[in-house]
Amino acid sequence: EGVSWLLFIYLLFAIMGFMVLLRDIWTPLVGSLFGKHCDGDSVLVGILLFLLPFFFLRSLHALRYNCYVGFASVSILCIALVRGGWQKFEEGV
Repeated sequence: EGVSWLLFIYLLFAIMGFMVLLRDIWTPLVGSLFGKHCDGDSVLVGILLFLLPFFFLRSLHALRYNCYVGFASVSILCIALVRGGWQKFEEGV
């Protein structure tokens, strides 16, 4: 039972970290897509509502599509970091 509690706490913090990353990465993109300022919490709720059907499927095989959201988030983060680094390089800072 102790291992189950440790696993639960570990996964709880991992999920919270993933949700913070999702909110911080996708909020500016959604805001620029719609041309107005978006609340980060509403963007996170929208993403969670989009992913909600995947959480209730009976087979783990159905979760293979969730990796696309994570891969897109990491790709956008990497592109933003490279772009910011390139801008700093061109400014000579």
